[in-house]
Amino acid sequence: LRPLIRAQSRAVARYEAISCARFDQCLAVTAVDAAQLHQLAPQASVKVLPDGVDLEFFQPDPDCLPDEQRVVTTGDYSWGPTRDGLLFLCREVWPEMRRVQPEARLTIVGKEIPAEAREDAANKGIDIAGYVNDVRPEILRGAVFLAPTRVGSGIRIKILEAMALGRPVVSTTVGAEGIEAVDGRDLQIADTPDELVRAIAALLQDRNAREKMGAAGLD
Repeated sequence: LRPLIRAQSRAVARYEAISCARFDQCLAVTAVDAAQLHQLAPQASVKVLPDGVDLEFFQPDPDCLPDEQRVVTTGDYSWGPTRDGLLFLCREVWPEMRRVQPEARLTIVGKEIPAEAREDAANKGIDIAGYVNDVRPEILRGAVFLAPTRVGSGIRIKILEAMALGRPVVSTTVGAEGIEAVDGRDLQIADTPDELVRAIAALLQDRNAREKMGAAGLD
């Protein structure tokens, strides 16, 4: 499988290099993506056009109090990188999280949640919300929003949605790429299972820290 993935990666890089060179202007949503395109096609003109969210739609709701032991994650799990992050969370992170903090619960929101994540979910402190028309109530129910992305590019809009709703975010380094946020102030970066468990547990156990980080993310 790995040799196949490497071969596909090289083929995609060649295709992107050729494609970028054909256009007068290329757009990237993050500086990281723009730098990578410049490496692939030095002659191409690449500008950064950042993504964002509708701040009139995604607003904090002071009347919606979170479940103080609930962690929420969202995504389209038909997309390989998002699916990988969820399985990483369910297999390597959440079992240890439950050992450290047995009362903690995880809500998974999104379409095409893999069967591996659904198996014995209730026994693992996992609630499956599935696809919803409006993610705001689900995110607001959580005390912490989690983005366990390990691979991918671009901006994770779901992080911006959670920050706009005033919820503290724990994210991997890859998940937070392209977002101008300060680690430890606007959100918390953690990559390994142990780091993620410590970051999540610290926020679940400290309401003041959650409120402070949620407020910082809004700024």
